[in-house]
Amino acid sequence: MRRRALLASAGALFLAGRASARTTQTWRLGTIAPEGSPTAQLIVEFARDLEKQTGGRIRVKTRLGGVLGDERTTFELCRQGRLEVWAGSSGAAAEAVPALIALEAPYLFEDEAHLSRALPPDRTSEGPLARAFGDAGLLPYALAPIGWRGLGTRARAVRLPEDARGLRVRTQPTPLHEATWRAIGAVPHATEMTEVNAAFRLGRVDALDMSVTWVFAVSLADQIKHFTRTDHMIQLALVTIHKGAFRALPAAAQKAILGLRQHYTERAMALQRTSEDELRATLVRQGTAVHTLSPTERQAWRKALRPLEADARRLAGAVGERLLLDIQKGAHR
Repeated sequence: MRRRALLASAGALFLAGRASARTTQTWRLGTIAPEGSPTAQLIVEFARDLEKQTGGRIRVKTRLGGVLGDERTTFELCRQGRLEVWAGSSGAAAEAVPALIALEAPYLFEDEAHLSRALPPDRTSEGPLARAFGDAGLLPYALAPIGWRGLGTRARAVRLPEDARGLRVRTQPTPLHEATWRAIGAVPHATEMTEVNAAFRLGRVDALDMSVTWVFAVSLADQIKHFTRTDHMIQLALVTIHKGAFRALPAAAQKAILGLRQHYTERAMALQRTSEDELRATLVRQGTAVHTLSPTERQAWRKALRPLEADARRLAGAVGERLLLDIQKGAHR
């Protein structure tokens, strides 16, 4: 009798295991973040949290370092459902969701406090921006800062806008980024992050427009002699989930995933603050001059780039313009 009960119990466990296996989904997460970088570590942690919080309902295969292609290529894979999760810069997604361009208007954010108010964890979860993502077949999961953009140079320091005239500046391949450097007389050189290392080492570009975090991530920290903290744009990391994959999950699993949103955003913001300070200190120790702008110099940059706000409004469309105005109002709350 006892033997039959044990066999029945074992059979039930076996069938339960088979059922569990049938309901487990494998999600693929694509990103260009290089293995070992602070951003990659955060993404890997997020993937493990997804598995844990859904009770094993999903298993995440993380593909780091752009092995599946550059940012725009992998974003498109997520739109098509060939990747369930994508993590990358907001600029790379702006072609499909133009409203995101508004978030990259030069000197849009006054300081860290303004940034925290303007980009709460639920910023993308409702309203026109969420609908814009939905039209692209995506769930906008999180939008978090991962660093302030500055300028890394090999030959000379760039403290004022006129110091950059004639320099070939690596920019993200988006119209607003390119227009930013063209406005001060520099020559923008649109380059995907996966190609930046070669472009700088081979002398195709003279300067790097990126956060200090990414200067290290693309292994160019030893190549620059000056890093100027222009802080002209915030580098925003975006995580999207394909809507079809998300809707295929049971309601409890969907709730668990959404419940991680605030934790992920807060971790990203904390990482941005600590890692930037540490990496700037590392630059100094290795002999790179890190330049912090004086109030007068910063004002000169703001004045030179102020016309770009009109470009941001035009490129971002009606949804982006409302988002831009909302963020600007938040600076005075």
